[in-house]
Amino acid sequence: MFSKNRRRLYIAFYVRSIRNPDDVKFHTSLLVMQKCPDIGSMERNTLKLDAVNDITEDGVEYWKYNYSKDETLNELLQQVYVSPNADDINWRCHNWVWEAVEQLLVANDIVPPLPDGMTARDVWQASYSRLENDDFNNMLQDPVRTFDMRGKITKSEIGAIDK
Repeated sequence: MFSKNRRRLYIAFYVRSIRNPDDVKFHTSLLVMQKCPDIGSMERNTLKLDAVNDITEDGVEYWKYNYSKDETLNELLQQVYVSPNADDINWRCHNWVWEAVEQLLVANDIVPPLPDGMTARDVWQASYSRLENDDFNNMLQDPVRTFDMRGKITKSEIGAIDK
């Protein structure tokens, strides 16, 4: 049976601290959730997928893919390149998002093709540009901004401290 509230792919932007003026202002992740999530529900059905910095026991920072509960999706997303060097200024979490969407999720028909010949980078850039002009105080009230694959802002059941 066809469901209008089926799961879809979204890009989420998280407010984060900035070390340098040229830093990207937001951590970026992918969310797999229903088109109309129940924001008031205590049950969380959203799947968060991203690459994050971690620290070894020796204090060395590195990038890693954050695992999903979905093993099939994990096998696929583990193929996405993650820079081994946390200091690599040419690689950030949004690079992982771009490649995950285009090279794996769209290419393997897990999600529909991006609209109008857009790339994942185009969708991210359009969404990011909208956020750059937003008032920072508004962002602290709503620390996770979520966009669909057309760059349209949408509500999410994921909050600032959800993992």
